Amino acid sequence: MLGKAYSDLLAEYPADVIEEACERWANSSRWWPTWFVLKAVCDRLSMRHIAEHGALTEAVANIGKPKTAPVAAIAQRQETPEERLTAMIETCRKHNREETAAKAEIALAKLQRRDPESWALAVKPKLAKLPPMTWAGNDRLLELAREAREKLLKGDQP
Repeated sequence: MLGKAYSDLLAEYPADVIEEACERWANSSRWWPTWFVLKAVCDRLSMRHIAEHGALTEAVANIGKPKTAPVAAIAQRQETPEERLTAMIETCRKHNREETAAKAEIALAKLQRRDPESWALAVKPKLAKLPPMTWAGNDRLLELAREAREKLLKGDQP
């Protein structure tokens, strides 16, 4: 009885869509699908059919009508480097990124052939913290690693 109800409801879909939906269901689940699941799969698979049908219907309706020229895309004004740097400076200063803002101000001043603002010159770049070359116990770890390697090469258990 459930199969008859499903077949009546599935009659609105193309046969290839129904077949593929049922194959996907049969290959992925051992349980009988709910109508919601089966309908969702059929709807997703039939999207291409609906799009093709719409395109064909439109093409048939427009036979003999002159084609309209495509609407030209509105040309967007390109932002200048000065505008980009100015916006970057404002944003960086707003978010307390003074070092980045200072670098942008120096680049903007160079682009505009002027001296950088005094606040940008006053910002001192943070020096990158390099990891220490050695730390306590590093030599001991290397020695233990060498010993373990030698034991492995000799065939001893570490």
